[in-house]
Amino acid sequence: MRKLVIIGGGPAGIAAAAEAGRLGAQVTIIEGEHLGGRAVWHSLLPSKVWLAAADRLGSYGHDALLGLHPAVQRIDFGALTARIAALSATTRDRHRAELDGLGVRVQHGAASLVDTHRVRVKDGDGERVLEADAVILATGSGPRLLPQVKPDGKRILAPRLMSHQTAVPGSTIVLGAGVTGAEYAYLFSQLGAAVTWVTDLPEILPVSDSDISGHLASTLAGRGVTILTDSPVESAIADESGVTVTLRDGRTLRAEGAFIALGRIPHTARLNLEAAGLAVGPAGIAVDGFGQTAVPGIYAVGDVTGPPMTANKGMAQGLIAARHALGAPVAPYRAEGVVEAIYTEPQIAQVGLTEKAAAAAGQTVIAVRRDYAANLKAHLTGETGGFVKLVIDPATGNVRGAAAVGSHAADVIAAVAALLPRSLTLDDLKPVFAGHPTLSELVFDLARWARPEDTL
Repeated sequence: MRKLVIIGGGPAGIAAAAEAGRLGAQVTIIEGEHLGGRAVWHSLLPSKVWLAAADRLGSYGHDALLGLHPAVQRIDFGALTARIAALSATTRDRHRAELDGLGVRVQHGAASLVDTHRVRVKDGDGERVLEADAVILATGSGPRLLPQVKPDGKRILAPRLMSHQTAVPGSTIVLGAGVTGAEYAYLFSQLGAAVTWVTDLPEILPVSDSDISGHLASTLAGRGVTILTDSPVESAIADESGVTVTLRDGRTLRAEGAFIALGRIPHTARLNLEAAGLAVGPAGIAVDGFGQTAVPGIYAVGDVTGPPMTANKGMAQGLIAARHALGAPVAPYRAEGVVEAIYTEPQIAQVGLTEKAAAAAGQTVIAVRRDYAANLKAHLTGETGGFVKLVIDPATGNVRGAAAVGSHAADVIAAVAALLPRSLTLDDLKPVFAGHPTLSELVFDLARWARPEDTL
């Protein structure tokens, strides 16, 4: 029986442990804190509870279109944070029960490499060394901070502090133009705060196509969010009444609070990678399609391998690495099968090749799109803003990617993600008729309504 040791109990590590357990390996997963990792306890899950509350609050405007007028439109922040704590504990317990059922041993402690096949674990009872045929590193990431821009848990907040936040500042400066910055700029605005969203980049959401990010920007601006691009931040200083953010060009911004979302960096500091001859590159630990590092027997998955730092990417890599480490048949990781989503409203999602990435690589593509306003379900819910588009290779007619901005965008393009690695064409999508009326019709309607001259 092969022995597998997994360092990190977040989504990527759990996915690897579960798959290895199903394959009958002797599996030990080591987590420094609670099972579920930072995703469950400090970042992903808490943020999604907050966002669910913001979405529900925002739905009141749509309810009025149907003649519904709720009497109360507010949030009980104490109840919301209690919900975060309860759901985190429930998720931990579910993971633990599932892993126990697969024979996976869960250990808590600080783990580091002794060499290529041994892992040292330190906890309150001392330390011990575990032998392994293969080791999977799944230690995730931590926040990127600037020397003069650090959260204090009071006026200057960050994602990991939101689990216990029982109020929202009346005005907030959000720093960072990526996924987390977008979600919290939307969140704070939806909960009634005056939001200024600041980035040093020329546009928000740099990995998204400009028409997608531009749609979100215009929507948020219409709700009162002020967006400042090309505005590098020099410092954020808190006092008793608020926060002063100084920009590099000398401008100052003032608000009751600030939120730091400047990105994330791979979490590798305590792993003692040098002992195994493993190095960390600028973006993280380099791996091949199976999660193998440059050192035989050591794999890395999830955020520690660099962007995109999403839970579903980590879970996909974890499953693949576990199977490969145990000699089970498995195809290499393919990014075009993993949807990247941003849970604003309107929601944003993309999979496969984007127009922006194609242009950067010098590739010629054609994009066809269909507006949400052409969909009956969108009209029924009052969410007609947005569009879905497919990116097509004009030489072959193959669909290379999909993107959407609008309600439930990630669900809308999920079918494309399932088919994209299989030389998908519009003709493959045309015969599919999703339930009517549903938003999932959008992609298939797009395939039918696209004109031949638009694609070839």
